[in-house]
Amino acid sequence: MPLHHSRQRFSLLLCSLIICCIKLLSLVAIASSFTTNDGATLSYTISGKGPVVLLLSGGPGFASSMLTKLSDIVAQNNTAILFDQRGTGKSRSGNKIDKETIKMSRFVEDIEELRVKLNIEKLILIGHSWGGALAMAYTAAHPEKVNSMVLLCSGGVDLSYRPTFSGKLNGKLSTEEKSVKSGWIRRYDDSQDPDPEGAFFGIFSSSWAGYVHDRGSVAELDKYLKKEYSHRDINELMSADMEGDVNDPDDDFSVVGKLSAFKGLAFILFGESDPMDHTIAEKTQKEITQAKIITIPKSGHYPWIEKPDEFAKVLNDVMLKINKTQH
Repeated sequence: MPLHHSRQRFSLLLCSLIICCIKLLSLVAIASSFTTNDGATLSYTISGKGPVVLLLSGGPGFASSMLTKLSDIVAQNNTAILFDQRGTGKSRSGNKIDKETIKMSRFVEDIEELRVKLNIEKLILIGHSWGGALAMAYTAAHPEKVNSMVLLCSGGVDLSYRPTFSGKLNGKLSTEEKSVKSGWIRRYDDSQDPDPEGAFFGIFSSSWAGYVHDRGSVAELDKYLKKEYSHRDINELMSADMEGDVNDPDDDFSVVGKLSAFKGLAFILFGESDPMDHTIAEKTQKEITQAKIITIPKSGHYPWIEKPDEFAKVLNDVMLKINKTQH
């Protein structure tokens, strides 16, 4: 082979190697934190490159670690921010946790302070499950600060979604699974139980079959959704805040009639067998009329775990549309 051909091949290989290294470096997660106006220290992790996406985990009370695999998909074409909400994950230690700090309005304020801290003009929000409800609450409060929104297997626009969700979830459980779940609920209600966090997570883990399309996926949920990702006290305090406001027309949880000022792109994604079903998605679409509803076939509440390849294609297509709106 002539020398100049060898040099050309070497140059091409070197360029390919450099490009691969740059791509790998862009996926390296950088952890940081900031202090809020009430003195809490909240943690977040940034990876990827491109338009900024803030990922909001559900629960309430689940750490952002639950969304790591989802963040990896987003970071292929965007800057992905995994945010440990107040009292969860790395935003737990040393922070005051009570009814004054764990409430929807405070969580919305935390997101706004993070946006200002990072000097982001407009956010792209991806909220999973209850995190979708938080995304909508933030958007209702700051519509001009949201570029686009992806509601993934999201909670509803008010608490009316709960009976549908619970009915769909429990309806898929076997008699044995319901019995195991009841045992965890009894432990959860026992103030003397030696492992209250374990009892809280046990209620979720004993219900995995209700969250999936294929029972064979339960083992995958067990692998990726860990006890340390969940925080009972945050769930209880936030639930009390939501339920306490249910009859208040100005409550912080309901976004009915409060999203008309948001004009950006919106996508509502849910699994074919998701207990957050199409009726919940359709009610949300009535509040965000420009939203497009997309069903993930043969999937439940965690499509990036149950159908990773199929879900990644759908999400990448959605993000491509969103990224085209960036200036």
